[in-house]
Amino acid sequence: MLYKLKTKIRYSKFGNKIVNIILSSKYSDLIYVFFDKLKLTDTANLKPIVNKESYKFFELNKDRVKKIISYLADEKSKQIYSEIINYRCFINSRNVPEYSMADQYFPKDIIKLIDSEVFVDCGAYTGDTIEKFIKNTNGKYKKIIAFEADKKNFSKLQKKKRNNVFYFNLGIWYEKDILKFIQDETMSSKLQQTHVNINNLYNFQNITEQVIKIDVDAIDNIPECSDMTFLKMDIEGAELNALKGAEKTIRKNKPKLAICIYHSNEDMLEIPEWLINLNMNYKLYIRHHFTNLTETIIYAI
Repeated sequence: MLYKLKTKIRYSKFGNKIVNIILSSKYSDLIYVFFDKLKLTDTANLKPIVNKESYKFFELNKDRVKKIISYLADEKSKQIYSEIINYRCFINSRNVPEYSMADQYFPKDIIKLIDSEVFVDCGAYTGDTIEKFIKNTNGKYKKIIAFEADKKNFSKLQKKKRNNVFYFNLGIWYEKDILKFIQDETMSSKLQQTHVNINNLYNFQNITEQVIKIDVDAIDNIPECSDMTFLKMDIEGAELNALKGAEKTIRKNKPKLAICIYHSNEDMLEIPEWLINLNMNYKLYIRHHFTNLTETIIYAI
């Protein structure tokens, strides 16, 4: 009963505000452990299952997994990557790998920020990551470029007054185009062309979807991004195509990268492989930042 009530509140405007407050708190990890014990989280209420699709996929690609692990820069990354793949195959709250929520995109043992940072935020939502970035830089940075395709989120994003921030109501892709965009109330609006399967594991019922057309473009085509030093992407499965559209800028500037890889099993392999194949001597790290299958990020330094 309490879980059903929490779920109803969670996806309301009030619930979204509460979640944003929790996620920005330095006590977020402790709060979610407490929620888990009360069985108020999705993870605690998910019945243990064998995800046959994931198991078959990773079993067929175990050599690719081993190769990626061999490229990871520290033992913590290797362990987390192995454990999150196991968790995707055997969905059980006991299999959740080590995670940290408060430092998402800015783990201090990996990311070292500078005063002249040019931060490109792809999937800026309503500015939650930008707020964390500003806090972590003590307000000292060169500029921020924020991309958000969802019009409602973009409207909220624009209203917040920040110095040296460029806002684009635009999707990020590998070329300039107009694509179909699916909007829903679970905050996972996405390009129709991407292969997102993460939400299939959760029991979201009666989700209302709206398909619209949006403008997309490549980072390499956007002058404001030409001097980027830090690229973050959480764009619901479009990350690999967006990286391809940023390759020239990445090769020129060698920016820090924080890229979500959790949106599909394919992304768990293809995005690390793409970064490895750049042959730019990036050090690759994996960290997990939530209690369920979401928020697995590869950091490239």
